[in-house]
Amino acid sequence: MFLSFFLPLIARFQNQPDYLWVLLKQAASLSPQSVAFIADETYFKDYGLWRQSYHMSGIDFKSPSRQALSRFKVYPLSLENFSDLCRLPLLEAFYRLITEIHPGLVQALEKQIRQAQKDRPIRALLSWVNVPSLSAAAQACGLPVLYNELGPLRPFNYRPTVYFDFQGVNGDTSTEKEARLFYAEFAAQSRVPLLPLEQIRNLLLIRPVPMPPPSPAYAVGIPLQYAGDSNVIAFHRGMTLDGLIRRARQDFPSRKILVRKHPAAGEVSLDPSVEVDRSQSAYEFLIRCERVYTLNSSVAFECLLFENAS
Repeated sequence: MFLSFFLPLIARFQNQPDYLWVLLKQAASLSPQSVAFIADETYFKDYGLWRQSYHMSGIDFKSPSRQALSRFKVYPLSLENFSDLCRLPLLEAFYRLITEIHPGLVQALEKQIRQAQKDRPIRALLSWVNVPSLSAAAQACGLPVLYNELGPLRPFNYRPTVYFDFQGVNGDTSTEKEARLFYAEFAAQSRVPLLPLEQIRNLLLIRPVPMPPPSPAYAVGIPLQYAGDSNVIAFHRGMTLDGLIRRARQDFPSRKILVRKHPAAGEVSLDPSVEVDRSQSAYEFLIRCERVYTLNSSVAFECLLFENAS
């Protein structure tokens, strides 16, 4: 059995927990014998979502009924154990949850993990966000944490992709380390053939993409991330979204800059010297630009995939 952890306190996108859709998806797809939940009470309120159709970045499913969800074992997290975080502004609480070990949260998690281990054998914990307190509690209980995230390519041009990692997600993945190990052990010794980039594109694309223009109209394209994204909050290494625009303007003072807003960001106040992209897809945005500046956007992966931006 797996024990699936859900981040407490955080509702950045709407008036419900960020990862509620993950809990509903797991309950719709897995059995009570294969997964149990460790979460605070906000994940189990009635949001009017029972038996509703979900469409999340290419993942389509119907949420379970309230009765079906009630069959899953829940190991509750009491907010009393980290009441100091409850009093903080949301993004500050989020920053601390994903960057710091909080003793009260570690204690609460360890207590519930050990209880779950008494009830049934637990193979691993599941998480969709980096939480050092979870890592500490899992290590104390002798369990690994499997981190999950939606892949960088999304509909409608690409097949939906997901990934899991043994170290973290977003700004803390083991992707580079694993890729180097794979290359050294398999690719460099010709034990596994490497696909040409064209074949990789063909595997990922599900519909044709427009041909790029002969000459991109913009010197720099900047895809903005959601302001509450963990890469913006914690893993930006000193660079901000505004800083990207200033850097682009500094590098190309007489050239045009194109900014693409994040789909979930709503209205954003931008420097009047930049233009706002209205393209239907991120690909159409990037082929209009000679290069792309980004903190950690999925558009960067598209740049590598098509070799037409830096």
